[in-house]
Amino acid sequence: TRPVLDDLMSLMRYDGYAVQGNWEYWLSHPERDPNNKDQGKYSEQLIQRRELLAGYNGQPLLDRLTRDSVLIHSENGAPEFTLFHGCSYPCHRNSDYQPKPCECYLFPRDLNIVTRGLFGDPGHLASPHFLFGHTHIPGYFTYSVTGMVNMWQFYTDQLKDTPVSYGDEARRFGINPGSAGIAEKNHPRTER
Repeated sequence: TRPVLDDLMSLMRYDGYAVQGNWEYWLSHPERDPNNKDQGKYSEQLIQRRELLAGYNGQPLLDRLTRDSVLIHSENGAPEFTLFHGCSYPCHRNSDYQPKPCECYLFPRDLNIVTRGLFGDPGHLASPHFLFGHTHIPGYFTYSVTGMVNMWQFYTDQLKDTPVSYGDEARRFGINPGSAGIAEKNHPRTER
């Protein structure tokens, strides 16, 4: 809606981080609608939003939101966090349509695929930690470099006041803060 676009345009004044998501990618690649079943499922909404962006002159906003698919935040010159919306590489290769990284979910059932793909090659992530989205459910991945013990931990009320330690160099961590919205049955969200 136009009020949301107004808010987003006002945020462009700030030097903040914006990572490309699946919807931003879909909005800027209409030619892929017929080939991607997920993108095609929302074709009506995507057409409406493309028209709204065109009438609103929202191309600068779309350009900023689609500029980077992976961002690396550095602290004192050292890489600290890698930010991305989905998986940092296409982890699902079981269909004719090969999704872009921003379209891939990091489902817990894909734990071994994801952690080996992310952490097995040091070039995939230059930082010791990463922040990701798209999966909606708040939690974090842990990957043990030495023991190959992989874990997905959901955030619960019991964990909300428990700090997660990143000091162990033998492990890597990925945090998903969850998505904003209203929690539904079988679809938890952070609700903030």
